[in-house]
Amino acid sequence: MKRHSVQRTLSLILLALLTLPAVGQQLQWHLVVQEKPDINIPTEHIAAYRQAEEAISSQLISNEYEVADKALLNISRNSDDKQIYGLVGEGVNLALRYQIDISTEMEAVVKKWRFNLSAYLVDLESKKQIETASLMEMYSNVPNNCDQQCFSQWLASKASGLARELGAIFVQKLDYLPKRYHYDLEFHGFVGNELEQVRQHLKQVEGFVFAELTEKLGSRSQWLHQLEGARYSYVSNLAPDELDGALFRQLSELGIPVSQAKNTGEKLVFTRAMPYLWGYLLGLLLALVGIYAIYVFAVLRHHNRALDKLAHNRNAQQWLDYVARHKLIAIPRPAYWHRQEKRFTADVIQSQQMSQQAWLLAEKGDYTQAQLKVTHALELNTDNHNAIELKDSIVNYQRGYDRYVLAKKELHSHPQQAAKLLQEAAELNPHLSEEIAKLTKQNSHAMQVTDAKSVITQAQSALDMQQFYLAYSLVDGALSQFNLEVSSPECLQLAALRRQIDQQCAAVTGASAATGALAGYLFYPSAELQLGRKIDNQQTSFGIGFKRHSRAGKQNTFSRKGNAFFVTDQSSTNGSFYGGQRLPAKQLIRVQHEKLLCTGGSLNNNEPGICHIKTLLAKQGSNALILKLNANVFQFADDASINTAWPSMEEDLLKRWVLLGDVLHIGVDEKGNLDVGCINNGTSVAKVFYDDGFYIAPELKDAQNQPVLIDGYTMYGRVPIFAQHDISICGQSFSLNNI
Repeated sequence: MKRHSVQRTLSLILLALLTLPAVGQQLQWHLVVQEKPDINIPTEHIAAYRQAEEAISSQLISNEYEVADKALLNISRNSDDKQIYGLVGEGVNLALRYQIDISTEMEAVVKKWRFNLSAYLVDLESKKQIETASLMEMYSNVPNNCDQQCFSQWLASKASGLARELGAIFVQKLDYLPKRYHYDLEFHGFVGNELEQVRQHLKQVEGFVFAELTEKLGSRSQWLHQLEGARYSYVSNLAPDELDGALFRQLSELGIPVSQAKNTGEKLVFTRAMPYLWGYLLGLLLALVGIYAIYVFAVLRHHNRALDKLAHNRNAQQWLDYVARHKLIAIPRPAYWHRQEKRFTADVIQSQQMSQQAWLLAEKGDYTQAQLKVTHALELNTDNHNAIELKDSIVNYQRGYDRYVLAKKELHSHPQQAAKLLQEAAELNPHLSEEIAKLTKQNSHAMQVTDAKSVITQAQSALDMQQFYLAYSLVDGALSQFNLEVSSPECLQLAALRRQIDQQCAAVTGASAATGALAGYLFYPSAELQLGRKIDNQQTSFGIGFKRHSRAGKQNTFSRKGNAFFVTDQSSTNGSFYGGQRLPAKQLIRVQHEKLLCTGGSLNNNEPGICHIKTLLAKQGSNALILKLNANVFQFADDASINTAWPSMEEDLLKRWVLLGDVLHIGVDEKGNLDVGCINNGTSVAKVFYDDGFYIAPELKDAQNQPVLIDGYTMYGRVPIFAQHDISICGQSFSLNNI
């Protein structure tokens, strides 16, 4: 990796050296070609964009314009104009941003494709858009029987031809752009406000393109003035001699005389002289000698006042900190400061020892003796923070202890009140944390027992009124949230009540269809599912009304053996293809994820047919096969002929056939839609089982944040699914009914 990093760094340096313009000489145009920012490129248009960009770049290069290699510039496809501005440091000064809009139109019965290629030039130094151009063309000569890859290449070839024309237009525009020169401008010995005037008026100079402060030069004092300098990177349309004269005129208009100027063609230097510094240095030195005596007197007087006040108030620690913090510059420290420092140091040490003894007494509950120790410690050093903290806390410690004692008395009779007292005790007296934690655990158990009894009463009432899902929610919620012992009477009653609910409930059985958010899904619990033109048995077969299919159950069969799924051709009249290979009759072929089963073709001509069924294997621990029609195959087909051969096509396209295994996960994808089998990488929220009927259970880790609701009640465990009852997962509702 180090070798790769070094090679890349050397490549960037070489690119910068090759593309760096000669200072003060005419600049060459160095471009980067990049699609416009914030556009969403469809997959089938990617090749068109790539070949269009190559065509534009080739047109520019063939006309001796340099086009930068984007791989060396480390820019992304979605970089906006502001991010592209940074390429100036890499020697790039123009960006050509382009976009291809491809749409379709119908003229009579002919489908045409409209190509609209637009682009603009961005001057990266001035950060302005300077040139634009666009071309539009219509095409209709799509090759016959053109698949997706063929169509993508056809789009790319048309875009490439249009891009060559656009590249030629921009070559002409670049030829007519004004000449541009790069300079280093230096200003020496200017006052700060004069430099600010220069900075503001540089853009007003004739021929200005770009100016950037590259360095602030060293400053120096001259009497009442602070002289400074600055260096600018400057781009102009003026030649060196013309720019020199223009800057002289600009400085004269600002009232800033320049005593010295230097013009080397690549660097312009302007010097502002201020020769009145040394006349005042001697006077300043004499004044300093006179000030020194006043300084010594004033400094000692100021410090003595502050130290006397601290000593009077017994602020021993503050007195020591003050002396350590304030260093006397060129003034000897008075002798009595040393004597006072020794005495206060001893007082601080003794005060700290007493405050530590007070803390030990407070932890033992002897608050009276602790108060006496604290008072003595503060008499020696009023800055003892430990003593101050304990003095303010002793009252709270006593109040916290009193609440702890009262909570022990209320534990069994009033657990809710005891919980409140324990919380207050913990806040007032942290030294009782262990005792409070033990008592809190006992009190929490007592409260859970009380809550469990209340839940049992409510759940029994819900069961009596046949509100089964409310009863499930209450019982399962209590079992999952309350920390009850398995052998406790409350836990045994909840378990018994759970069994009573199960005995009175009957889940949906057999093949079922979903409504609501899962409309179009059909679930089959059988081990084998037959496909034909018509349905033979609602429980074990499904139909796709394509007239070239064989009759009910005689086209294909899908079966499950263990954790694997298989597809079989049932000696169908027109045969079938899977994964591009013809299926031999009556042989089991293992199903793979996202492969196509093609049916309704021609057995004699070895053609797959236009009915494409995509096989999807459920993810995240699921064991299910999901079947759906692939709609992409119909975009170039004749609508009239398809409707005749396949009258139920629109209805069939909306359906999803699910052959269940042991468990099926239902998740939520990035858009918030339900994801059956998590085939779109959605996060699993619920699991569906079939055990002589359909059951659903939430994922325990998401039971609170992403609840599974049935009839508005949160489910905490596995429950049966009743027909026509509303199931809600993350706001998406559906129900399950027998077919």
